[in-house]
Amino acid sequence: MPIPRCRAVTALSEVVCYRAGDDHQPDLRDLLARICDALEPGGLLLLDVTEVGLDRNRDRTFAEGDDWACLVRYEYDEMAVRLHRHITSFRRVDGLYRRTHEHHIVQLYDADEVAGLLESVGFDVQQVRSFGEAALLPQRVGFIATRIAPRPPAAR
Repeated sequence: MPIPRCRAVTALSEVVCYRAGDDHQPDLRDLLARICDALEPGGLLLLDVTEVGLDRNRDRTFAEGDDWACLVRYEYDEMAVRLHRHITSFRRVDGLYRRTHEHHIVQLYDADEVAGLLESVGFDVQQVRSFGEAALLPQRVGFIATRIAPRPPAAR
């Protein structure tokens, strides 16, 4: 799907990290190149990713409120560098509890490799641990990437 011409793109809350479960998805470099192509010269990309090691060996977690409970089990896939979150939630509705299950597959990235990908497709890059006053969670890194004009010939 083409990205329309724009001045800014935001991809926050680790949206580029979530996987559909198959390996037939566009790679990150391809996505970043398409975003760069869509941005006007000087355009801005704000992006954050989860880093390698996130939740490795993490114990199960549990949280609850007055009418809900949530359990999370973590699996770390060393080969694919992915984190699997198995989330079971219970919500009380009309006096009964409803149970739902979600399976989140999160691709983990090396911050310097992502910065290199951004630079290779035509961005000037700054790595950050917060966007303004909003600090990122541990083992998340943000990028403020400005499109260079013109793009490097090898990036096309």
